[in-house]
Amino acid sequence: MQKGLFLLLGVLACSTSPESESSGEHWTWVSCRQAHSSGTLDPADRAHCTTKYSAPAPTQRYGLHWVFLGHDEETVATYPETQMTDLNAVFEDNNMSFFIHSRVRIVHPVAVEGATGETMHSVTDLIGDMRQYLATDETDPQTVLDLMLARLTALGVTSAGVSKNGEKGVGLQPTELTLDSQWRAADLHGRVARLNNRLITVVVRQAQGEKSWGHFPREGYTDPTAGLIYLASVTPLSALPHETGHYFGLPHTHGFWKRKPGATQSWQSGSLGGFDETDWDALKAVAGPDYSGTFHDTYVAFDQSEADVSAFEQAQFLARRVLGWTELTYLEGFQPVASDAEFVALVRAGTPPLMKNFVRESEPGSFTGNNCGKSYTGSDQTTLRCKYGDDGEDPLHVLYGQDAILLGTLLFADSTEANLMSYISTDTSDGIRRKKHMTQRQRDLIRLGSRMPSRLRLQNYDLLD
Repeated sequence: MQKGLFLLLGVLACSTSPESESSGEHWTWVSCRQAHSSGTLDPADRAHCTTKYSAPAPTQRYGLHWVFLGHDEETVATYPETQMTDLNAVFEDNNMSFFIHSRVRIVHPVAVEGATGETMHSVTDLIGDMRQYLATDETDPQTVLDLMLARLTALGVTSAGVSKNGEKGVGLQPTELTLDSQWRAADLHGRVARLNNRLITVVVRQAQGEKSWGHFPREGYTDPTAGLIYLASVTPLSALPHETGHYFGLPHTHGFWKRKPGATQSWQSGSLGGFDETDWDALKAVAGPDYSGTFHDTYVAFDQSEADVSAFEQAQFLARRVLGWTELTYLEGFQPVASDAEFVALVRAGTPPLMKNFVRESEPGSFTGNNCGKSYTGSDQTTLRCKYGDDGEDPLHVLYGQDAILLGTLLFADSTEANLMSYISTDTSDGIRRKKHMTQRQRDLIRLGSRMPSRLRLQNYDLLD
């Protein structure tokens, strides 16, 4: 039987504040750190925190809090169970597992857009949603808003900052927050995730055809919003494993790509804007001078200095930009990039290698930014292939999973399965997930991302006695 707390449909119980927990049984890394910083950590709890949060845990078990925006009760009651087997199978090799902790159904929601939605709502218009998220019988709008702010304050929320590398927390608005203040849907959902800060919040929308979304780990842990996962709609083979990869720090295999006319395959050096030598030194401190570290022992203990925590965060931001691309890029003549050290040397010299982004744009000579299009050979709709060239100026190359440039990086299993973080379309006619693989380097980066303070706020249920 699956462990965890199952809530009645339509009811949300906000998790008890970890910052105010007095029982060491339920301390997290963040609650230990905040009590240490404030001088309120008594000897018994300090001993507990030292045991649990001075070195990385060998396994991680996380609870998911599911939020359904206007779905029927049967969907809310049954859909999460259909997604857990695939999710756990994908992350098993990282010693990570997940369970259904809780679920809530929001009836007649107003805030229904996802991470990129731009529609602005007054806080007054969102009070109906907010009441359901807070599970309160209060009806006065100001009282409801005050209740949300009080609960956030009890969780140690402060005004959000913006890091030099653009890792933003939405944050409390610079002017006084009132019922007339304007929020996007994501501003509300981010606060819901913060209220359930020990859990991974998964918001399920009714927006078939739109993109799902997973927030990267961000800087700090005192913002009023927290990262979450959006699923665009209820589908059998959802994007949950893919978005969970983003949630723990993995980018797409086609990179930080902007589709535009004349786009080339060159790795996007512009993604390094804002990083300085201090950041590169921080990365070397966790990855080694040749950038080959696997991060098994990389960890910032709960009682280390703010400078140590900041350096670790900047190292992770830079790591997800530059590590792992050795296997996803190549040199002219389809030659491999030898190592992360060679990759870093190339991009820092302004001579980046080529992405394995082979899909042509309609404009001659430019690329869409995706790795491989869905191309069949005759009636075979299971074998994946990447086509490069156009039989014009560029000779046509048809590449399969058995070819060294794709083997074990983008394509797998005799060219029928693909990398989890790609946009490569696989056969789904039999209901089996085939976009599920990761390189070992991608798994290393998940390990690093899971140790960001904004992810150490989560309860690792494998650490509960």
